[in-house]
Amino acid sequence: MIVTATLVTLTASVTCAQEYSSDARLIALGGVGGDLENAALEMAASPRPYRTIVVPLGLVQLVRDLERLDPRDERFDPLALLAYATAPMHYVVGRTQDPARDVFLPALVRGRLSPDLGVYSGSSLPDDLSMQGLAAPRWGGTIPLVRHAHTRHGIYVGAGPYLGVRTSFAADNRLRALLAGGASRVPDAPLFIESGSDLQIAFALTAGYRARFPLVARTRSSRDGLYVGVDYRWLHGLLYRASATSATVTTNALRLIATPAPGDALAFIADDTRSTVGAGRAVDVGVAVVAGPWEISGAVSGMGNGIEWRNLSRRRQGRTSLVNGSTLVELAPLGMADRVSVSFPVSHSASIAYHADAWSAMGDVTRGLNGTSLHAGYERRLGHVALRAGMRYALAKWLPAAGLGLDVSTHTALDVAAFTTTAVFDRDRRAGIAVSFRLTK
Repeated sequence: MIVTATLVTLTASVTCAQEYSSDARLIALGGVGGDLENAALEMAASPRPYRTIVVPLGLVQLVRDLERLDPRDERFDPLALLAYATAPMHYVVGRTQDPARDVFLPALVRGRLSPDLGVYSGSSLPDDLSMQGLAAPRWGGTIPLVRHAHTRHGIYVGAGPYLGVRTSFAADNRLRALLAGGASRVPDAPLFIESGSDLQIAFALTAGYRARFPLVARTRSSRDGLYVGVDYRWLHGLLYRASATSATVTTNALRLIATPAPGDALAFIADDTRSTVGAGRAVDVGVAVVAGPWEISGAVSGMGNGIEWRNLSRRRQGRTSLVNGSTLVELAPLGMADRVSVSFPVSHSASIAYHADAWSAMGDVTRGLNGTSLHAGYERRLGHVALRAGMRYALAKWLPAAGLGLDVSTHTALDVAAFTTTAVFDRDRRAGIAVSFRLTK
């Protein structure tokens, strides 16, 4: 069903936009490094490398809400589905406890609104939003070409998935006021709700250049040097899915949804576009300098990116009414070109860190998919305990975090983080807890 596809695509988009890290240590440090894509910085490696195993506390909440997350279930709630897109592996306080708002949109999606909008008094609609996310992890290795003292040159070869998602939502403010009970009078006019989203899934084959050069100054550690990384990604498109929906709520002076007359425009329209044939590219460039305890880096990601999708198939459905379970009917799809190109904004990032024996401070700034984001964190190591604090700025919100690490054995530590996140639509702050184990060599 087109409507369900739209909701699932929207969920994927928000997931990429929000914290999805499995590392409670980095979450407590404000998510430093979470938005960075810098091959040069990866070459420098961490002064204290480790691997993580997440404790999926978020699954405890998910199990309790399984029936609300199944589009085939009569109790399916699209807002609950979207709520779990925020930090899905971690516990978020009050993740789905918003019953006043969990009524109107699910009924609208199913075409089962009550004619009397007074039934939904006290409800609220999501804020207008436009978001996008991109996940492109890669795995591979470097073939060394030159290795002399502190100088290295090599060719990187790797591969991995490429997932890109975009979404938007907009609603008439008069409808918001009407549902919230704040309208001085009921508008006798059509009120709109619109959403759109698209999903791209591709396979990325990466070829790159890796280099390390010695610093002019005397080397103080084995990590010191100037690092350079360049990647060219060939993108083989596997799936493109674009969904757009629009609903028109026409009211009268009695606060009732008006009965459609013959010849009236459709109250609900859903468009779906698909393709499984696509090709594209993306270029990433990064540099990093490590000098003793200092670590500075910069990167530009996604230069010239884009995938051209061909052999598009389209489907359009609609319903004449939003009440009484009006069924969807097939409509003639809009005539459009047989191919479409989709690209994302180029991301620019910079980071700085200082690693002392007993403490570390770090921060980064990224300008990219959803505007500017900032991350900063501080860690104090006290024997077998580490104390952490961090701050993140994203989507016009300041989001603090804190946590601690506890060594439980020579090579294993337990990390716990208390963090704040934002609700998917209304952007309200929510508290969360993340737990993971840190494994060192």
